[in-house]
Amino acid sequence: MRNNNIDRLLANKGLLTPAEAATYINFDAETIRRWVRTGKLKAFKFGSARNAPVRIDPSDLALFINDMKRP
Repeated sequence: MRNNNIDRLLANKGLLTPAEAATYINFDAETIRRWVRTGKLKAFKFGSARNAPVRIDPSDLALFINDMKRP
């Protein structure tokens, strides 16, 4: 991911859907959902239903991506 994408990501003031997060980091939205489901990526679930909406804090996504870059 390029630095300007990180800057744009951190400038975002709201929570992101998995699809929005995917566009910032050039991954498939299903990959984002899998990371959330397995606990690799922190996210907020709104409701208790199995299909409740999930949102991701941009700063959590940036931290996750930076951790992925480490050898």
